[in-house]
Amino acid sequence: MNINFYSMTKLYSTALFFLFFLIGTTSFAQIVANPDNLVVPIGATSVNSVLANDSLNNSIVSLNTVTITPLSIPSGLTLNANGTISASPNATAGTYTFMYQICQVGSPNNCSFTTSTVVVGCSIASPTITITQPNCTSNLGSITLDNLPSGLGWSINQFSNGSVSTLSGFGTSTTMYNLTPGTYSFNVTDNTTGCSSANVTATLVSSCGINAVDDVVAAFNGACSGACNVLTNDTINGQSITSSGQVVITQITSNPNISIAADGSISIAASTPMGVYAITYQICIANMPNPATCDTATVTVQVSAGVITANDDTYTAITSTNDVPLGDYTANDTLNGLTVPNGTFTSYVITPNASLDTTPINGVPNVTVIAGTLPGTYSFTYQICDANNPNSCDSATVTIIVVAPLAPTGNTTQSVPNGSTLGNLVVSGQNIQWYANPTLKTTASNALPLSTVLTNGTTYYASQTINGVESTSRLGVTVSLTTLSSADFAFANFNFYPNPIKNHLTLSNATIIDTIEVSSLLGQQVMSQSIDDLQAQLDFSNLSNGIYFVKVVASGQTKTLKVVKN
Repeated sequence: MNINFYSMTKLYSTALFFLFFLIGTTSFAQIVANPDNLVVPIGATSVNSVLANDSLNNSIVSLNTVTITPLSIPSGLTLNANGTISASPNATAGTYTFMYQICQVGSPNNCSFTTSTVVVGCSIASPTITITQPNCTSNLGSITLDNLPSGLGWSINQFSNGSVSTLSGFGTSTTMYNLTPGTYSFNVTDNTTGCSSANVTATLVSSCGINAVDDVVAAFNGACSGACNVLTNDTINGQSITSSGQVVITQITSNPNISIAADGSISIAASTPMGVYAITYQICIANMPNPATCDTATVTVQVSAGVITANDDTYTAITSTNDVPLGDYTANDTLNGLTVPNGTFTSYVITPNASLDTTPINGVPNVTVIAGTLPGTYSFTYQICDANNPNSCDSATVTIIVVAPLAPTGNTTQSVPNGSTLGNLVVSGQNIQWYANPTLKTTASNALPLSTVLTNGTTYYASQTINGVESTSRLGVTVSLTTLSSADFAFANFNFYPNPIKNHLTLSNATIIDTIEVSSLLGQQVMSQSIDDLQAQLDFSNLSNGIYFVKVVASGQTKTLKVVKN
């Protein structure tokens, strides 16, 4: 298609004509959104609106002339339809920017947008409170708030009985009069900054009649702390209750572990599980005709589990051919620093040990070394929990050191008369056996009989056997024989065994034994017998373990022995 220059000029002219026609016939009002700097407390709404400085045809806009739309808004903030900013209770304090757009009502294409700043989380000091309590004449009181913000004034939100009222004004102090008894909360907003204070609370208490006031107490393991008597803060005609006889107490909320006595004292059973318990009670003025003057209140009991402590234990046991019980390893564990009766804790073995038996005995935790356990160190861990509060626990470690029996003890050089036997040597230990050499015996026949006559300058070796296990080490005793005196001739072939003694001591002599007396270390005579025989056997089974002196009389001569009772 061919278009000449004249045709194109005519076409462009026509287009320009229509463009200028549209411009001349369409009119847009001038709309301007200006930047703002707002302040909003956390959990509150700003006093000012972003629309306060925006204009349409050089006039401040209103909700009737523009619509507002957020283009970007930080988390936790909301741009309201009236242009104010609200911060949620979970908003984070800080300085933020946001964008919004305003458009002319009826001309949705005539718009303007801007970026503004908002400071979140400002606050002011809380007001101070002065209370004038109600009296018996009017039963109305007043609350004065001081330290209010100056400048552009303030607004106060008053919360009471589930309702909210707002009071605005100027000056640093204001008073609310003719208030009925109850609890009132207030917060104050500074009109200059838009910042708000934290809530403050005041309670008006009637001074006429009876007034029961709520209590909060703490307890653990049956021990109460705090206001452990509900009457402590209750009043009659504004006066403290000085005697439980002034009132009649009724516990309204039933609880098997918590009770309020007639004198107002709170009893909390030691078995009470941890938790928070609300107990409502009523007090009435005593000796009043029906209807009595009464009031109710709630005592909140906060029961904690207390501090549970599992303490480590260390035992030493001698290896044995039989099981060796060592006892209750939880006996030194505590609740709130005190040892407690069996049954307060439940116990659990966390890491058992094959050489140890941790089966409870008659319901009591116990550890037993299994028969035949070789010398060494063995351990296990356990956990205890409060039987009433199973989530309160602690753990500890029990260590058992198993050792072989040691050699008996005694003098390594002993002087005895000529003709004495092994039974005349004195050593301390259990189940003593004598040997001619210091090495471990291979068979029982290696042991020497107690009747073995001693040889001067010879060393004899004694072992002891405990729990059926004989010591691997032996005590060497070197013998020094002495020349017999006249007294020794009366006991030339005297013999006694065993020493140490378990139950009976046997004595023999070549001459007749006249009498025998046994005395303790303190010199107290514990036994006396007339023998008149070449042999005698004394019963030590009823005597306590320890050292005794045995006085033997024969042919007018006296011999005193030192023996050990195990």
